[in-house]
Amino acid sequence: MIKYSLFKNHFTQAEKDCVVFIQERRTITLPETIETMTGRGKSITDTQVLSVLNEFSHVVSEHLKQGDSISTVARIPYKFTKQYLIRSTTCDLS
Repeated sequence: MIKYSLFKNHFTQAEKDCVVFIQERRTITLPETIETMTGRGKSITDTQVLSVLNEFSHVVSEHLKQGDSISTVARIPYKFTKQYLIRSTTCDLS
């Protein structure tokens, strides 16, 4: 399947003329995603990741059936250190 986008063609007078832009995209499979997660020297196995993702999928599905909304944004708390704040706020604009 080819992914594409249609945009109004401003170079013609016809109201319904469009320009097609092909959207080049690569599809990443679940096994590739798991391999990436475990291939960087992590201490978890492919089987463990798959198990967690399956359970996550089941829980999300159950909540959606109950009419709940799901947010997958991870809000992982982290501590700002003085060193981090100095590095992140110092910049030379000249």
